Amino acid sequence: MRISCIVLTRNNPEELHETLGSVVAQSPKACNVHERDPWPWCCEIVCIDSSDPPLTEEEAVDPLRRLPPQAAGAFSFQLIHQFPPRGVYPAMNLGITAASGECLLFMNAGDAFFDATALDRLNAAAENFRQKQGLSPRLVFGQVLIAPQHGGGPCWLVPDPSVRHISRWLRCFLPNHQAVLMERNWAVAHPFRLDAPHSADRSWLRQALEPPTTFVYLPEPVAIFRLGGLSSGLPDRQILRLRLAEPSRTRWEKVAEVIKYLLRPAARWYPLFMRCKSAAAGLLCR
Repeated sequence: MRISCIVLTRNNPEELHETLGSVVAQSPKACNVHERDPWPWCCEIVCIDSSDPPLTEEEAVDPLRRLPPQAAGAFSFQLIHQFPPRGVYPAMNLGITAASGECLLFMNAGDAFFDATALDRLNAAAENFRQKQGLSPRLVFGQVLIAPQHGGGPCWLVPDPSVRHISRWLRCFLPNHQAVLMERNWAVAHPFRLDAPHSADRSWLRQALEPPTTFVYLPEPVAIFRLGGLSSGLPDRQILRLRLAEPSRTRWEKVAEVIKYLLRPAARWYPLFMRCKSAAAGLLCR
């Protein structure tokens, strides 16, 4: 299977190299550098760059130069400049348009796979479903490891490992897009909304999971998400106003944003609150 990994970057070359290094480190579980057997998947990296000055392809492809000979044919790379930047979700839509894989996933510069077999495990879960059901799942998702900034406290998994009824968990929560392998044809037909600059990925995933969808949940960590970005930070008054005005948010999501705003005085304890919430959701979905 051909997988398109769409990576967004803007003026953060170090984080971009970390993410690209994580992508090109992916390999099949049974990978042996002495074997020449074809891999069960290939990965197309689509890098959407909004940097000023723009990245050169020489700068961006540096991690690909360290690929072992066996992996050289499994990865390809294309660099697309979008400047002046028009926002995260226009960039993600541009990546969908440029992608050619059967499935795709998104990573912002700074995100990373959990380990070197994460992509292979997602692909294997999709293939197992395809063999058993005779059709491809719309999406496959696993757990994401939430990592507070600058080592500010312990990490935790979402969904919590204690979750046994994933359909029940999905009634109130959504997977992180870094841990989601999405069917590209569906993504092409359902681009991200541009009237929700802080939450379009949430409405996109909610729509993807609407019945009669087909999905696979892999109860294993596949990606790392670092707190502190646009979507995970506590909103100030201006950002709260923007988020409450977004038509894609449900009533409960708007209530959650108000709670986040009220938690600003206790910002240092926010990761602990999120960790407890994840654990509580796990207990309720056992």
